[in-house]
Amino acid sequence: EDDGLEVIFFFWLIEEDGGGVRDAASSLKDSFQKSFFDQVETLREAQFPRECIPFTAFYKTILPFADELHDASTKGRNDEVFFPFDLVLRNEPSGPSFLNSTRELTLRRSKNLGDYLITLRISYHQELVLDPSPR
Repeated sequence: EDDGLEVIFFFWLIEEDGGGVRDAASSLKDSFQKSFFDQVETLREAQFPRECIPFTAFYKTILPFADELHDASTKGRNDEVFFPFDLVLRNEPSGPSFLNSTRELTLRRSKNLGDYLITLRISYHQELVLDPSPR
């Protein structure tokens, strides 16, 4: 359910040297989406629990997708693909109203001569939606 309380954030850091991954970005996106929706359909046909399908289809797609990403990175001048980040971001309300939260994560990846420090700021803000329908 899209309740805004939990998000899976999965990403790769790529050091672009020759542009192999950038040049392949569109085809990588299309390939990922096709594989994801194929997994969704397979899980539906197997009568997998509905609430588990998005998460399961994502991981059944993303793990083999790493090979495609590495193949794309070797075109050009060998873009460096770092081990992926896999984060579950939860809404942890704070402040007097307990409606909003903000936090900061610092992530690091190192490989060969590359050492990268990434700072993510995550904010959740509740928005009230008024129901305009008469009662």
